[in-house]
Amino acid sequence: MSSKLARDSGNPGILVVCNEPGTAAVWGYMIREKKLRAVIVIDPNTAPQRSKEEDPALVILDLQLQNVKILEVCQKLRRVCENPILLFLTGYDENLISEYYDAGVDDCIVKPVSPVVFYAKVKAWMRHSKMIPVPAMDETSVGNFILKPDQGMVIKPDGNIIKLTDLEVRLLHLLMSQSGKVVDNINIVNKVWGLYGEQDLSLLKHAIYRLRQKLEEDPKNPRWIQTLHGKGYSFNSD
Repeated sequence: MSSKLARDSGNPGILVVCNEPGTAAVWGYMIREKKLRAVIVIDPNTAPQRSKEEDPALVILDLQLQNVKILEVCQKLRRVCENPILLFLTGYDENLISEYYDAGVDDCIVKPVSPVVFYAKVKAWMRHSKMIPVPAMDETSVGNFILKPDQGMVIKPDGNIIKLTDLEVRLLHLLMSQSGKVVDNINIVNKVWGLYGEQDLSLLKHAIYRLRQKLEEDPKNPRWIQTLHGKGYSFNSD
């Protein structure tokens, strides 16, 4: 039975990817001290698969690898993980940090970092990953689509049941609740992730991509989730 930490456990799950066992143990201890669940991954090559299995509310990366390899890990994780990714760095390099953000990282933190700042960062980003409580959402029907947030699924017009992550539920609920209207990119990010003032839309693009893979017969030529380039997205049930 798969352990969906972010969805099923009373304590939120944090995936820590650190290839230094001693350092990884320290991060795990600090996280558990705050009554949070920590899943430690020593081999970064297994991180994407563990992320899919655990569905963490937050991912923390602390890797002693070449920059190219770290970028590769970030990119692979972003393809499968909707929630925030924090990357710890050993030094400040503006150009490199920009590359990490482009690769899908949400926050770069230069070490050393105090426990107080570490906990503050974790707390802040955990809020973002749970901005809209899924259990509080009402069932929503648009056309022949039925979204059941409390069950984490949507029923398509053909009767097929599609399982969704919490983030996919939040995103689809927002689009369906304004069916036929274009929802502005920044508005979506604000309401789904709670990232007020953020202009990086990579999280949204990746989430829309994954949602289309689940809902559309031809994701490259979407029928239901439409894009108005440069502005936003809309859900069309016709």
